[in-house]
Amino acid sequence: MRRKDGTTFPVLVNVTAVKDADGRFVRSRASVFDISKRKQMEHELRESQLRNAAILKAALDGIVSIDSHGKIIEFNPAAEKTFGYTREQAVGTDVAELIIPPAMRGAHRRGMEHYKATGEGPMLGKRVHVTAMRSDASEFPVELAITSVQLSDQTIFTAYLRDITKEKWAEQELRRYADGLRAVSRRVVEVQEGERRGLANELHDLVGQKLTALSINLNIVKSQVSPDQVTPINARLEDSLKLVEETIESIRDVMAALRPAVLDDYGLMAGLRWHAEQFVKRTGVATTVLEEGPTRRLPPTTEEALFRIAQEALANVAKYARAQKAIVTLKATPQLMCLTIADDGCGFDPTAGHQPARDHGWGLMIMRERAAAVGAQLSVESAPGRGTHVIVTLRGDLL
Repeated sequence: MRRKDGTTFPVLVNVTAVKDADGRFVRSRASVFDISKRKQMEHELRESQLRNAAILKAALDGIVSIDSHGKIIEFNPAAEKTFGYTREQAVGTDVAELIIPPAMRGAHRRGMEHYKATGEGPMLGKRVHVTAMRSDASEFPVELAITSVQLSDQTIFTAYLRDITKEKWAEQELRRYADGLRAVSRRVVEVQEGERRGLANELHDLVGQKLTALSINLNIVKSQVSPDQVTPINARLEDSLKLVEETIESIRDVMAALRPAVLDDYGLMAGLRWHAEQFVKRTGVATTVLEEGPTRRLPPTTEEALFRIAQEALANVAKYARAQKAIVTLKATPQLMCLTIADDGCGFDPTAGHQPARDHGWGLMIMRERAAAVGAQLSVESAPGRGTHVIVTLRGDLL
C-alpha cells in the first residue's frame, strides 16, 4: 500500500465477506496489518542464512552440528571431504554411528548424558586431539573444538574438526629423527670417551714410561760424570733432567684432562673437587664444590656425563661470564640427584633467539645432549647481570 507521503509499505490483508440472511453477498470487510518490521526481519534472516551458508561452504575446517539427541543437522563441504559422506547422507544420522570410532562411542554418549544432567561438558570450549572415522571405517587423528548454543527447546552442538594426519606424521618423523640424533650423540660421546681413555693410557704406557726411563738414564750418566769434569756437560745434564721432569708433568696434566684417574678411582665428587682445584689454578675464579646428602657411586657413563657437563659449564664461566666465583653443588636424595654449577657473572637472557656467543650456544647444546644421553634433564637459569645456574637433574630410578 501507499502512505499519504507517497511511500509504499508491505501489508497483510485479511478479507471477509459479509452476507445477508439468505446468504447473498452484501459487502466485504478488510483488516489491514502493517508488516514492515516482519518483512525486515525476514530479509535479515535470509541474509544471515546466506552468510552462514557462505561461511560453512568456505570454511577449511569440517563443521558438524548435532542436536541434543546426537543427530546431525549440519555437515559442511569440508566435512564432506574429510569424512567421505555427502551432506544428504550425513544429515539426520547419529553422529556416533557415522564419524566416531566404535571404541569412543560409549564415552561420547556418556558425555551427552552428563551435559543434559549438569549443563557441563569437559570438552566444550577446548581444543583437543581425538580420533575420528571416515566412511571407509579408517581412523585418523583430528583437532576438535566444540561449542554449544542453547535454544528454547534444545541444545545445538557444533564441532569444528581439522584433519591432522600430516601433522601427526610430521611429529612422529621429527620424534624419530630426534631419537636417532640422540642415539648418534650418545654414540659420539661413548666414542669420544673411549678415545680419551685410550689416548690417556697410551700416553701413560708409552710416552710416560719412556720419559721415566730417559730420566733414569740421565741420572745414571750424571752420576758417572766426575765433578771435576767440564762444567758445560754437568749444566747440560741438569738442564736435560729438568726438561724431562717438566715434560712428564705436562703429560700428566694432559692425561688428567683427557681422563682424570680420580674420576675412575674415587667417583664423581672426587673428580669435581679435583677439577675445581685445577680450574682455580688456571683461571683464578674462586670455585667451591659442595656436597649435600650422602652421594654414592653412579654408573660410569652417568659419572662421565655429569663430570663433562660440569667441565663444560666451568669452561663457559671462564670464557664468557666474567665471574669472580663459582659454586658446584652435588645434591643427593633417594628420589633424585641434582648437579648445579652457579656463577656470579654477567649472565644472559636464555629466552633470547641467540646465545651470547656462538661457541657458548654450541656448548649448551652439547651439555643438553650429554644429559639426555643418561636420562637426565638440563635447564639453564640466567638473567643479564644476575649470573647463570646450570642445573642437571637425574631421577632416582636412573641412579
